[in-house]
Amino acid sequence: MAEDQKTYLLENWLNVDECNIIRIIFCFLWNFIKKQKIIRSVVRFFSLTFKGKKSLMKKNILKGAEPMKYKVIERDSFQVVGIKREFSLVNGENLVGIPKLWDEVNEDGTVDLLLKLNNGQIKGVLRVCVTNSGTQSKQVMDYWVATEYDGDTPDGLLKFEVPTSKWVVFEVHGPMPDAMQKAWNQIFSEWLPSSSYEHAGTPALEVYTDENPLSPDFYSEIWIPVK
Repeated sequence: MAEDQKTYLLENWLNVDECNIIRIIFCFLWNFIKKQKIIRSVVRFFSLTFKGKKSLMKKNILKGAEPMKYKVIERDSFQVVGIKREFSLVNGENLVGIPKLWDEVNEDGTVDLLLKLNNGQIKGVLRVCVTNSGTQSKQVMDYWVATEYDGDTPDGLLKFEVPTSKWVVFEVHGPMPDAMQKAWNQIFSEWLPSSSYEHAGTPALEVYTDENPLSPDFYSEIWIPVK
């Protein structure tokens, strides 16, 4: 074979090979771009689906529920005075003991005394539940029937310092105990999951006025500490 023919074939082989390489590179890049578009589309689809489901969840949580009336306030720590009982949370002991305690404090004049002592911002008798961190078991709580009071602790009563908190104060309307139980359920199953707040982990309060608790117009409150 002549030298010119060898040179011609070699140059053409190189040209063909370069074209194939270019084609391969081009095809690789094209497929890569297509895959990236697909990936982005898939990611966008699932992202929109998740957002849609999240939005739908919020709508479903609030759909059909009566809107809760509430306000958000901030308060420094304040003192309450009253009586305290320790209850076990095991086997529902607290569910039996607490109603009996309320019967006792209504009959022996404790509630009337607390209403007379009440000189703080919160008007009424308070229910305060405090987890007893001083015990080894977490299945025990201190249950207070108390009132906000500024002054020296009266004889026969104990005092408790409610910590500085941001509070969401919910209005509760209706006879006890059904209205209060319904409000608690709505707060934790509907309001909190759809809000931007979290429970602060400190004691919550129930506030009872001196009206007839069996009246359909009875007014009470739930104070939830939030962060």
